[in-house]
Amino acid sequence: ISRPKAAGAGTAAKMTELILKIIPPEEWEEAEKVRIYYGSEHDTQDGFLHFSMASQLQETIRRHYSGAWAVVIVAVNAAALGSALKFEHSPSRQEDFPHLYGPLELVYEPAERATVISTFCTVPLVEQDFLQPWLEELNAKYGGNASR
Repeated sequence: ISRPKAAGAGTAAKMTELILKIIPPEEWEEAEKVRIYYGSEHDTQDGFLHFSMASQLQETIRRHYSGAWAVVIVAVNAAALGSALKFEHSPSRQEDFPHLYGPLELVYEPAERATVISTFCTVPLVEQDFLQPWLEELNAKYGGNASR
């Protein structure tokens, strides 16, 4: 779970937009086995998979995952999701969030078609800035705006 996975090992795929999905470790393990993630119970109820931008991630974890023993944060190449990805307004947060209307296929290769760019496993809220070094590394490797 905690091992990073990079799309196109040895290739410098440039991403213009990375979005992030927070997933309980047991759900991520199941998704990795079948190479597809259908979403959490909450996602299923809402009819789409909830994602966050990097700037929204800490607050999303605080609001929805602060009691979790661990979470897997999955960095996803938004461009690879096509028209099933919509940015929609959340009245409770007064921000637009990425929503995927369909399952997340776990594609790692080839780099230009990869959906999953990297994963990061952490204990929520134990370390204040736990995510920043990982996001900076993603920016350095893939470009884009993962750390905003």
